Amino acid sequence: IVNIFAYILFFALLAVALFLALRYRLSRMRWRGIRFSLGGSIKEYLVLAIKRTVINIVTLGWKIPQSDLLKWGYIANHMTYGDIKFSFNGDVSRVQKVHIKTLLAASIALFMAAFVGVSSFPEDDSNATPIVSMVVFYLGFAFALSARLWYYAALWQEKFRGLRLGKLRFKSYVTGAGLLKLYVTNFLLIAVTLGIAKPIAAHRTLRYYVTNLKIGGDVNDLIAEQARLSEKSGMGDALAADVGFDMGL
Repeated sequence: IVNIFAYILFFALLAVALFLALRYRLSRMRWRGIRFSLGGSIKEYLVLAIKRTVINIVTLGWKIPQSDLLKWGYIANHMTYGDIKFSFNGDVSRVQKVHIKTLLAASIALFMAAFVGVSSFPEDDSNATPIVSMVVFYLGFAFALSARLWYYAALWQEKFRGLRLGKLRFKSYVTGAGLLKLYVTNFLLIAVTLGIAKPIAAHRTLRYYVTNLKIGGDVNDLIAEQARLSEKSGMGDALAADVGFDMGL
């Protein structure tokens, strides 16, 4: 029971950390001299994150796409460019099938890895941990994570398909295969250099997401006035860095 509550609290606080990080970074970003911003209430977003995490657990993961899009919708509908608001209208059905397929694949991989790992333990009471069981488990875990990348790609595409800024539309070309290649090469790059190349990996990640994002419409039609912007704390930026997550994920 304690673990369940800890799980809910962890993911809720993680969501808030990413929310604060994005709010801080948007307040530092300008285009044509006009600043971006992210409004909304931290308390409201925390309540939403806790509520959706509980629903995800109760439904055994079935409602994860709806939860992800609802949380993104809250953020997107509170983003502004000057005095022009972004708007978001997503379609859960576009990502639900991919979610179910990848969730089943990941679950089967973890179950098989755990089954093989446990069955390979010695029957006596020795504390020896067979190397085979460890290798099989980590391979299954890696496969499960890799399978879920196709869901995150579909989610990322839907996040921008439903996003609007005035008459401007957005489209993301992020793919599961592209994410797999990106994260595997980043992992190898960081491992081989013992962490020295971590900034390069972060740059490669942001570059991948940006270069696979297209804008439809005439940007010259987007005329905004500078909106009054309150100073945003950098706490969220620090929190996101501390937990090891960034805007890409």
